[in-house]
Amino acid sequence: PLADPPPTTDAAAAALRAQALSQPLLAGNLVAEDGRAAAVLVELDRTGVTIEAKRELVAELGRLIAGAAPLDGMLTGLPVLNVAFHQYSRRDLLLLAPLSFLAVGLAVFLMLRRLWAVAGALAVVLLAILLVFALAAAAGVKINILLVTLPTFLLVACVGALTHLLHAYLDDRRAGAGHHDAVRGALARVARPCVIAAGTTAAGALSLVASDLGPLGEFAWLAATGVLVALAATLLVLPALLASLPAPSLPPVRTPGRTLVRALAWLGRPSRTRAVATLGAALVGFGLLGLGIGRLQVGTNSLTYFRPDDPVRAATAFVDERLGGAGRVELLASAPAGGLKRPRVLARLEALQQWLTAHPAVVGSFSIVDLVKLAESAAQAAPDGTPGPQVLPTGRADLLLTYALLSETELFAQLVRDELSLARVQARVKLMQSEALAREVPALEEKLAREYADAELSVRVTGIVKLMHTMEQAILTSQVNGFSLAFVTIALLLLVLLRSVKNTLLVMIPNLLPAVMALGFMGWVGIRLTPGTVMIASLALGLVDDDTVHFAVRLKEKLAAPAPLAEALPATVVEVGRPLLGMSLTLALGFAVLLAGSFLPNVHFALVTLVVIALATVGNLVLLPALMTLTLRRR
Repeated sequence: PLADPPPTTDAAAAALRAQALSQPLLAGNLVAEDGRAAAVLVELDRTGVTIEAKRELVAELGRLIAGAAPLDGMLTGLPVLNVAFHQYSRRDLLLLAPLSFLAVGLAVFLMLRRLWAVAGALAVVLLAILLVFALAAAAGVKINILLVTLPTFLLVACVGALTHLLHAYLDDRRAGAGHHDAVRGALARVARPCVIAAGTTAAGALSLVASDLGPLGEFAWLAATGVLVALAATLLVLPALLASLPAPSLPPVRTPGRTLVRALAWLGRPSRTRAVATLGAALVGFGLLGLGIGRLQVGTNSLTYFRPDDPVRAATAFVDERLGGAGRVELLASAPAGGLKRPRVLARLEALQQWLTAHPAVVGSFSIVDLVKLAESAAQAAPDGTPGPQVLPTGRADLLLTYALLSETELFAQLVRDELSLARVQARVKLMQSEALAREVPALEEKLAREYADAELSVRVTGIVKLMHTMEQAILTSQVNGFSLAFVTIALLLLVLLRSVKNTLLVMIPNLLPAVMALGFMGWVGIRLTPGTVMIASLALGLVDDDTVHFAVRLKEKLAAPAPLAEALPATVVEVGRPLLGMSLTLALGFAVLLAGSFLPNVHFALVTLVVIALATVGNLVLLPALMTLTLRRR
C-alpha cells in the first residue's frame, strides 16, 4: 500500500505525490505522469459478468462519481463499453424502426398514391417483424448492434413484393378488370417472380448463418425468416384481405412524364454501339472501384464502433493517453510442480515481458516477476531509504524467502496459483491501438510455441487482444464464405426461373458488380469490415436483384409473345423502369434512416448500401439492356 493511512496534511500529501510519481509501476499507469489524474481499477467477479450486473454497477459508479465533486471522474473499460452497446442498441431500436416505417410509407405513397395501399403494405411487414422478434425473444437472442438494423432491413426487403402486387392490381383495374379479377390477375402475374426474388433475398441472408460471429448468425436466420413470412403474407393474406373488402376507389391515371418515358425507351432501344460503350464503361468503373478491395481492412476494435465525440470513446481515449491504456493482454504461464520457485523460470518470464513491452501499443506489463523485484529492491534499500536495484534473486533460497514475505499480500494471490505452478502476466495496452497488436498475435503465438512450450514453462495468450485476432479471422471467413454461398444459391434460384445458364449469368452481372464494387468503395474511403459491414455484400446480392427478376420475367414474356427484341426490350425497360426507380427510392429512404444511428458500423452499413442501390439501379436500367442487346440480338 502506498498510502496507509491516507495523508492528512499538505506536506504528507506532497510527499506521497512525489513518492508515487517516482515509481515506474505507478507513474503513467495508475497515476498520470503530471500528477493530475489517477486510475481506480475495479475487477468484476464471476457474478458480475452479466449485462444486468454490469448495468447496475456502471449506474452505481456513475452516482459515486457525480457525488465526488470537485473531482472530475469518468468511466471506461470493457464493462462500460458493454453497457453502452446495450443501451445505445435499445435506443436505436426504438428510434430508427419507427423512422424507417415513416420513410418507407412515404415512398410507397408516392408510388401508389393511396393510403389504403400504404396501410396494407406496412401492416404485412409489421406482422413479419413482430413475429421475427417474438422468435428472437423465444430463442434468447440478446439486443445487439446488428439487431438494430433488422427492422429496417425487413421493411425494405419485404415491401418490394407488396408494391409489385398492388401496382399490378391497380394497373388491371385501370385496364377495365373487375375487383376480384384484378386481384386474381395481379397475383398470377407477380407470384412467381416475387417467390424467386424473396428466395434470393433470404438466400443472401442465410449465407451468413454459419458465421463464427454469433450475432451475425442470429441476424442471418432472423432476417431470412422475416423475408419468407412476409412473402407468405403477401401472397396469401394480402390478396384474401383485398378481395374480401369493397373495391377501393382508383387513383386518377397519372401519365408518366414524357421525358422519363423517352429516356427509358432510349435506354432499352437495342444499339450495339451504345451497348459496347456501356459495357466498356462498366468494366472501367468495376476496375477502378475493384482496386479498392486490396485496401480493405478488418476492424475489430469495439471502441471505434462509437462516434468520435461519444463520451464513452472520449473517456477511453483519455485513459489510453494518460493512465497506461484501457485494455489488457493476458498471458497464462504454466510451470508444473511449482516451477516458479526456480530463478531460471522467473528469468525466462522476465525476458518474455521485455519482448512484449517493446511493442508500441503496450504501455507496460506486470507479473510475479515485478512483485519479486520490488520486494528485493525494498529489502536492499540504503539506510537513507533509497531503494535498492530491482533485480531477481539468483538463488533458490533467496527466492523462496521473498515468496514467504509476499504470500500474505492480496496481490500475490492474484498473480500466482496452484502452489507456484501457474502465473498471470498482464500487459496494459492502449485500446485505440489494440488492433495493431491483435494483428501480431500470430507472431506472439509463434514465439510462445518456439520458446515457451516445454516441460519447464509453457505460456499461452488470452484476453481481449487475442479475442480481437480471433474475431478478425472470423470476419474474413464470414465475408468469403457468405458471399460465395450467396452467389451460388441465388444463381441456382435464377436458373430455376430462367431455365438458361446463359441468361442466368447475364442477369447476375448487374447485381454481382455492385456488390463487389461496394467492397472496393469501402476500401477507398476507409470503411472497415466489421460485424456490421461484413454482411453488406451477401445481403446486397440478394436484396437488389428483385427488380432484375421482374425485368427478366417481363422480357421473357414479351419475347415469347412473340415480339422482336427491338420492341420487347424498350417496352420492358419502360414498364419495369418506373416501379424500379420507385423501389430504389424506397430502399434508399429506408436505409438512409440508419445514418442517424449511434454505431459507426450501422452508419457505414447504410452508406455502403445506398451506394449498392445506386449502382444496382444503373446496372438494371443501363447495363442489363446493353447485355441483352449484345447477347439476344440475333434471336
